[in-house]
Amino acid sequence: MPVRPPVVAGDRAAVDWWAVITTRDGVEETIAGTSLLHSDAEGRVVDQRDAWAARDGRHELPHWATG
Repeated sequence: MPVRPPVVAGDRAAVDWWAVITTRDGVEETIAGTSLLHSDAEGRVVDQRDAWAARDGRHELPHWATG
């Protein structure tokens, strides 16, 4: 699962990610999303929120999303 470098500001971070999965029925599905993280003083994640979108089939990341 490719992950872009996180965007970090203080105790918060945003991480974009992308994956191709195979369902139980053997169908490929591409999922792209963002995880929003909030860490405590020791760097442990204390809150996480995720948003994603799914699309049937295998799809590569566009060139602007890989750099």
